[in-house]
Amino acid sequence: YYTGALTNKRLDRTIHFTIRDANDPCAVPGSCVSNVLFLPGIEGSRLYEGTSCGKSAEEKLWEPASSAADAYAADAHVDELGLDSSGKSICPDIYAKPGDIVDSVYQSFENEMNDLVATGTMQTWEPVAYDWRLSLDDLLSNGTERAGKIYYEDATSTPYIEQTLRQLAASSKTGKVTIIAHSNGGLVAKALIEKLGPAEAAKLIDRVILVAVPQSGAPAAVGSLLLGYDAGIHQFGVPIVDNITARLFAQNSPMTYHLLPSEDYLESTLPDMTHRVVSFEGSAYAKEIAAYGTSIANQTSLDDFLLAKDGGRTQAADTDLWSAKIANPTLVNYATATHATLDYWTPPAGVSVDEVAGWGVDTVAGIDFYTASWLDTLLTIPRRAYRPSITEDGDGTVTVPSALQMNGTDVKRYWVDLATLNNDQPTNYTHANLLDALPVQSLVTNLLEHGTTTPPAYIKTSSPPSTSTKKLTYFLHSPLTLQITDALGNVTGLGTDGSVSEDIPGSSYGQFGEVKYITIPEGTPYQLTMHGLASGAFSLDMQERIGDTITASSTIAGVPTTAGTTVTMTIPADVSAPSPMTIDENGDGTVDATVTPKLGQTVLFDITPPELQVTFSTTTQAVAWTATDNSGFATIISTTTSPAHPVFGKGMKGHEPGKDKAEKDKDQPSMEQGGKGLGLPVTIVTARDAAGNTTVLTYTQTAELPFSSAHNAIMLQSIAYNGATTTFSSTSAVYHAAFNRRKDTLEAFSADLSTASSTVTAVYEPRKDETLITMTTKQEQRPDRFQWLKKLVTRPERKILPGLVIPYIQTENGRVIIGY
Repeated sequence: YYTGALTNKRLDRTIHFTIRDANDPCAVPGSCVSNVLFLPGIEGSRLYEGTSCGKSAEEKLWEPASSAADAYAADAHVDELGLDSSGKSICPDIYAKPGDIVDSVYQSFENEMNDLVATGTMQTWEPVAYDWRLSLDDLLSNGTERAGKIYYEDATSTPYIEQTLRQLAASSKTGKVTIIAHSNGGLVAKALIEKLGPAEAAKLIDRVILVAVPQSGAPAAVGSLLLGYDAGIHQFGVPIVDNITARLFAQNSPMTYHLLPSEDYLESTLPDMTHRVVSFEGSAYAKEIAAYGTSIANQTSLDDFLLAKDGGRTQAADTDLWSAKIANPTLVNYATATHATLDYWTPPAGVSVDEVAGWGVDTVAGIDFYTASWLDTLLTIPRRAYRPSITEDGDGTVTVPSALQMNGTDVKRYWVDLATLNNDQPTNYTHANLLDALPVQSLVTNLLEHGTTTPPAYIKTSSPPSTSTKKLTYFLHSPLTLQITDALGNVTGLGTDGSVSEDIPGSSYGQFGEVKYITIPEGTPYQLTMHGLASGAFSLDMQERIGDTITASSTIAGVPTTAGTTVTMTIPADVSAPSPMTIDENGDGTVDATVTPKLGQTVLFDITPPELQVTFSTTTQAVAWTATDNSGFATIISTTTSPAHPVFGKGMKGHEPGKDKAEKDKDQPSMEQGGKGLGLPVTIVTARDAAGNTTVLTYTQTAELPFSSAHNAIMLQSIAYNGATTTFSSTSAVYHAAFNRRKDTLEAFSADLSTASSTVTAVYEPRKDETLITMTTKQEQRPDRFQWLKKLVTRPERKILPGLVIPYIQTENGRVIIGY
């Protein structure tokens, strides 16, 4: 066959054409296809360590565990893959091997390619294993094969990936190569074509098929770098690499950085205010809000935030998954420069591009950094918290705007409707195994054989409509496991043995730093179960979504937990009627507490009611109430019911007409009587904390005179903690104060406070500016022969204190005490 071009200068048009020889075996479309160079994604190639770094024999470092038996060594294997601050391997003896990709990820795709070779349709194909830890520059400028080992940090004039491309083109039935790339492999492919230049690339390549490629980055990469999003790697049903190890590895790995969202991504998603890559809320992020606003909108701001240039955080400890790391400045610059080239790359003339994006799987669209109000009240400083924001517009890792980043006449775009596919099969196709999906394989084969295709079932040429299915997402901040079980016994989440399952159809489990989360379809009842892993406290955020819109939310927060805690909650078919959460704090099978979520509210787990204190205010010249609470916040409401015929105190005698002195004296209640039943005003003081706990105290006030000598006397009747009532006897507070109104000075003050167990009197001497305090502890009555001992024991204790000292009565767990 022959290729060429005709140019009409007058019309300024160029026509590209191919003339096929009659004897050309590829003259009939579909009879043969170009050889394929396949570039897998991150973690898709096996990596090995030789004997130069202390090993006695070759050891496979990736995959980090080949069986459940050696899962214990996985963290150590990842540590040995570590890089220095410049993004170079600490151990120089780490290598890939030709064609050695991870079969468990790509086996079905490999079978499809092998079938094309077996039928004679394709001459050959080559999966290129590469060191996915490294920069794109290292992968394409280096790569030396020695004795079946490919070293991507060794400089060479014949880089391995480029030479493989040239070899495949030389043996191809069409004389060209089709590059199929998955995930990060697509960035390698674009960088390779950019390095070759338009003319050379057009000689060697006829088509590029990009499957789930984060062309302009992925918001999930911000989580991986700063917090460890989905970094914990699970195999054989158990975690084999923990989030701490994986996040530490990511700090110096160039691949993590060139997956960060680029300027192009930020611009393309700018109108979507509900899914910003990074957003901030509340006083805990005041510095970030001052520097970037409530969300990050451009590359400069994102880079500055990653590097904490404007403050707001210091470098987090490696083990601290509650706090975001500070990124590597050298590699941030590398990522920005890389995207400045690749994001604006266009395919050379004669090279067509097909972009394939997964759609309909819950995908991280950004990180919401927010102030945890449930911890603001428990700590002296606002607590910095975070959780991912979720969109259906992606494949579980890469969002559609990034996977379909290019546009143009030589670019075709395809959406894989994973929401419908996974529901119909049922299956669980996501980013990692997208090439295993039969519709995707059919699309790729048709593109190879025919160049164009009528999309197979579940493949769209435009975005599918937003789903109307309601979904529930549960975000857990805690040292607990998280599992949800449906009516058929299917389980999704993290079990007590460390196993992870996603058996509920349409469900997913993820971990974002210290945050575990589960998404499930709404409409049927479920059971949520959590088991304690350590002592601490937990918060559970609940969200209902339709498409990308949050339609309802609730939070239960500040719940104490131990390693023995068991928490259960029924999730009803309709979340508008939330079910209570039951908490067995020590795992003994007995429910210790119950808390019910409230739609649109944060319910603080707090079963301790506030405490009340009564004293005398020299400002208002009346008794004054204050409340204290373990959460640090409580409100007070006071209501007084006045009798139809008030009884006047002793200071009021002579002011009530129609009665002589004897009658008036007879009507006066004693302080011991408290005026019960005699028509005295009754006051109810209610203290309520942020969790809704209440303390209600009832008292009568026998006198309150607006004269120069004020007389305030109250008798406490009862106190109710969350409805549990305790009555009092002989509990009273009497305050006398004399004010000089012209001079606005206190001329005299005394107080007499009494409970069932003690009395305190206070007398203030203004001229000396001191207060005499007398405290007496009441004792049980003893037989007459011990009266001398009683008097000895109950001898008053006297103190002289400087200044004005006003004693008070304080409630304390159902009893009352006197303090000063």
